[in-house]
Amino acid sequence: MAERVIKRLDREFAFHFHVESVLWEREPLVAAHHFQEEITPPHDTDIVVVILWSRLGVPLPEAKFAGPLSAGPVTGTEWEFEDALHAYRTTQPPSPDLLVYRKQAEITTALTEEKAVLQRLEQKRLVEDFIDRWFYDKQSQSFIAAFHQFTEIAEFKEKLEDHLRMLIFRRLKGIETSASVRYPGNPFRGLLSFEPQDSPIFFGRTRAAGELVERLRRQEERGCAFVAVIGASGSGKSSLVKAGLLPDLMLPGMIGKVALCRWAVMRPSENAADPTAALAHAILSETALPELLALEYTETGLAEQLASHPSQAAFAVRQGLASARQAAGLTEVAEARLIIVVDQLEELFTQKATSQDARAAFVATLAALAQSGLVWVVATLRSDYYDRIATLPGLAALATSDAQYMLGPPSSAEVGQMIREPAHEAGLVFQADLTAGLGLDEVIRQAADRNPGALPLLSFLLDQLWRQRTPTGMLTFEAYRDLGGLEGALGQRAEEVFQGLSADAQAQLKAVLRKLVTVGSDGTASARTADVSSFARNPGQQEFVQAFLHEEARLLVAFGSAGGAQVRVAHEALLTHWERARAEIAAETRDLELLSRLERAARHWRAAAVKDRDSLVLAGGLPLTEARALVRAWGEETPPEVAAFVRRSRQVHLARRSRLALNLAAAAAALPLIGALAWVVLTWLGVRAVEREMAFVHLPANCFIMGSALTDPQRYPNEAPHRVCLAAFDIGRFDVTQDEWRQVMLLDPNPARFKGSRDPVETINWYQAEQFIGLMSFFGSRKYSLPSESQWEYADRAGTTTERYWGDRAEDGCAYANMRDLSYKTEYPEEGGTVDCNDGALFTTPVGSYKPNGFGLYDMQGNVFQWVADCYLVNEAAAPADGRPATTGDCKKRVVRGGAWYTVPRHMRSAYREAYDAPTPGYVGFRLVRQ
Repeated sequence: MAERVIKRLDREFAFHFHVESVLWEREPLVAAHHFQEEITPPHDTDIVVVILWSRLGVPLPEAKFAGPLSAGPVTGTEWEFEDALHAYRTTQPPSPDLLVYRKQAEITTALTEEKAVLQRLEQKRLVEDFIDRWFYDKQSQSFIAAFHQFTEIAEFKEKLEDHLRMLIFRRLKGIETSASVRYPGNPFRGLLSFEPQDSPIFFGRTRAAGELVERLRRQEERGCAFVAVIGASGSGKSSLVKAGLLPDLMLPGMIGKVALCRWAVMRPSENAADPTAALAHAILSETALPELLALEYTETGLAEQLASHPSQAAFAVRQGLASARQAAGLTEVAEARLIIVVDQLEELFTQKATSQDARAAFVATLAALAQSGLVWVVATLRSDYYDRIATLPGLAALATSDAQYMLGPPSSAEVGQMIREPAHEAGLVFQADLTAGLGLDEVIRQAADRNPGALPLLSFLLDQLWRQRTPTGMLTFEAYRDLGGLEGALGQRAEEVFQGLSADAQAQLKAVLRKLVTVGSDGTASARTADVSSFARNPGQQEFVQAFLHEEARLLVAFGSAGGAQVRVAHEALLTHWERARAEIAAETRDLELLSRLERAARHWRAAAVKDRDSLVLAGGLPLTEARALVRAWGEETPPEVAAFVRRSRQVHLARRSRLALNLAAAAAALPLIGALAWVVLTWLGVRAVEREMAFVHLPANCFIMGSALTDPQRYPNEAPHRVCLAAFDIGRFDVTQDEWRQVMLLDPNPARFKGSRDPVETINWYQAEQFIGLMSFFGSRKYSLPSESQWEYADRAGTTTERYWGDRAEDGCAYANMRDLSYKTEYPEEGGTVDCNDGALFTTPVGSYKPNGFGLYDMQGNVFQWVADCYLVNEAAAPADGRPATTGDCKKRVVRGGAWYTVPRHMRSAYREAYDAPTPGYVGFRLVRQ
């Protein structure tokens, strides 16, 4: 650790002189002389650092090495201390400077050997006598010389660096010390994590890196050298491990007798179908054990060995490390280790191609390596995936509480280091606001303090500031304001890149996000990788991805070989801080979560034997209905394996229903007297099938203001505002479809004008809707009804108070509703009242084709009008205030709501209500309320 501090100071002061460490462990000690004779004496150096803890060392031969000050027998540590102190007292100017540090951590030892315990106690006594003799006056009970105490490695590192820098600055007195450039190029990583080679510009996590070293040391002593670094997305886990921990572990002697470390960094997504193969690739990489290639190991062979015999995983590592030791010329007592970093372990759970068996095999291999005594395994895991550990018994056994390191947000001082120190390394300066008395660096630090999850935003902001630096290397307030400050920089930059795209590329945002984002069962969005080739088939998508990959953007990153290159978002902060992407993902959350489930089911179906596959298809009812709706909505963007799975599920479902219908029909034909019974059975089967298919949304009890505001220029007189309080109810997620109608209404199978099995049923009157509901309630397991007017309007508004659930502007609604748009204007140019947007349809469309409202309900506005239960009242405030339908008034007329594909924008408002003759069919459908 001291050596690493000195190397950093050497870079810092390189323009003035060379700072070099003299460590006896590095000297080529030969057997012809006493080792003390071959070590550079302290009086020939400029600064001497003495570090004490549990032992003082072995005595030196008194004839040759009597204490320079005490003139008596001394240990090696004592002799070096006395030699430095004697020189300081007798030379002018005094030299060398002498720094003494004492570690205060508890000393532990095994009790298996009494002799070793007694030796430890004796060494501890020698250290205490040394402190008393040189630093403490017992008579006056006061200290007579200074030394520094520390408990943890991180604390020592900080103190040593501060103290050495101060001593070096004293030697620069009178010398010009203007800013120098020690790190050429951009010292900030933007949304990218720090890599091992970035350690010279990685600051602010000294304490965490030191604690990780200690945690790993303890884990190795327990026989399982595995540590999981767990933290929130954007907490800096990957950077800490790769640029903070790895360089520390590479230092000889950091843990035990380890003098040589090789390392490999891998992510499960690098080979999602077989993460163990990705691990094999990492082990054979240049920084790990390429020596195995000379021993005729191949990636395929090593992967098979790791997967099939994880308990023998250490064999190959032992061979590779043996060759590495020999090449490095290590002594017999020196040890070597392989460090494996599994970055973003949560990808085991987010990658659609990773099966449970593949996860288990990968974890079993990691466990075998961690328990081999040859490998240190460090993994990073997002804290919102912490509960997934329990789903893999092998991982739960590996990542015990002792093996977990919880990474919290950096302290205010650490954030300051992250801002200032990289800039200092690159010779950059922050502009100062003389009026406020603050530098830009302090303004940024204070902004970051107000947002504990701001590390990705901070890193991105600093990167963008560097790109807008002045010719003299100044980061300015003007650039900071132009970027939108800390929280606005990322979203603003993403929006700038987006606005620079062609219209065709902009239109591909949804398609690109569908490939790069997945949503878990809890609704949390996560990034996932996609093949670069999957975007090449669409010029707009290709343009989009290339722009976001560009060096000036770095919002996406690509990795892998040309043939199998993959792309992912540079950091998941992009998904939450770019408003356009965040809104798109929020609108698609349910679809993305459903897709994730379908991908898992399709993978299981595909992996089964051909004869067993039909038993693994989606069940009829809601599962199949949802899946088919998704495939229709996504079209060619549906992953091919999912589309094939849903298509086969539909085929199996229809075949089963046809067989049953034929059997019943045959029975009815053979026995005319039981034809009525056949109708009863078929209707019962149809109702039960529809019950399984229909999706409902539960809305809790609540109160709201129904009607339109008196100041609304679009309102009609029959929209009187009034307060209504509703009991909880379940309402259909979609309008009743033609397929659902056909299964129940056997004698009137499809009255709709615009045919389509998933299009809403229409051209029906109010009594026909009631007949359907009567059959559903009689033959079904639940009772059903039309919604009341107040239930419908509450469900439509979804908590909003604007004219429509997407806002006040009708022209913003083409993503949410099938309405009277530009396609209507093209077909009927002589008619006015269209909205200036294009929803992609002229007549009716399949339910669920557009974005839902805030309650997850589709097509509440547009497509077709919807019958409700109420008799028409001119003054709707006279209706029951508890949510029940109006049963008085003109009951020959019933209320319709929601507008249709052909209605003017004024009729597509949450408060709009219209009276229709109950017996007259029109372009009106309905949805159900379930009791």
